[in-house]
Amino acid sequence: MSVFSLRISALVIVLALSGLTSCSGPATQRVGTSDFYWSAAKETYAAGDYVKTADHLDHLIDSQNDYTARAIPWSLVLTSGMAAGYMEMAEHYAAGARVNKAHALEFHRKESQYRN
Repeated sequence: MSVFSLRISALVIVLALSGLTSCSGPATQRVGTSDFYWSAAKETYAAGDYVKTADHLDHLIDSQNDYTARAIPWSLVLTSGMAAGYMEMAEHYAAGARVNKAHALEFHRKESQYRN
């Protein structure tokens, strides 16, 4: 092996190890703190789990802390978007009930669940 390839290998190993040791997220904060809920909300939002994100934001809104002012508008936007999505799903189930008369009752049940 040449000196250049050894240096490149060493650099790759150092970068890999530094990436493994530097982790940020809810695991670094104490569970139940506002820092934990803020980090958890950002992570669950990035993962696409909007219901869990809304739950984490609710924890921040219920207790006055440094993140409350940022959590309120985020929660409003998130929950209104989720409500619109549920209403759209309900409309699709209603359309499915019109098309499939044999299973209309099942479609109407699902429609009712999504509207609620």
